[in-house]
Amino acid sequence: MDELSTRLNSTATGCFLGIKLLNHLMYADDLTLISPSIIGMRKLLQACELFAAEHDIIFNPLKSKCLAFSKHRLPFKPGSLSLCDRQLVFVDAIKYLGVTLVNTLSDDVEISCQMRKLYASANALLKNFYRCSLRVKLSLFQAFCTNFLSRVSMF
Repeated sequence: MDELSTRLNSTATGCFLGIKLLNHLMYADDLTLISPSIIGMRKLLQACELFAAEHDIIFNPLKSKCLAFSKHRLPFKPGSLSLCDRQLVFVDAIKYLGVTLVNTLSDDVEISCQMRKLYASANALLKNFYRCSLRVKLSLFQAFCTNFLSRVSMF
């Protein structure tokens, strides 16, 4: 898959973070393409199709979704995109690697989801360890109710 990554980068289309080009994310068998324009996205999809044809790889267009981000809440009508001669579907929100991404750039949905998870974990700890001391409850809370990054900064 390194070759596909090299090919995607050679298209010279995508988003720039400083001087670094970012046009795709790969995780296991999952590929996400990133482009600031429909024309750029078509170039990236075409590079994927060529790579797939050369290496006998099948991309499943039925499982592929498109998400177009916009600050405005107006209906956004992007141009059509296709993969392997199949029209790709545009969605308003998608869950990617456990995080909900919304086309309006709002993080309200993800914050609500994380708050529900926190409340559920904290209530489960309180129910199951109600006889423990406050110090034990705090240790359990740190271990099971906070994410890894916030635990690192606590120490």
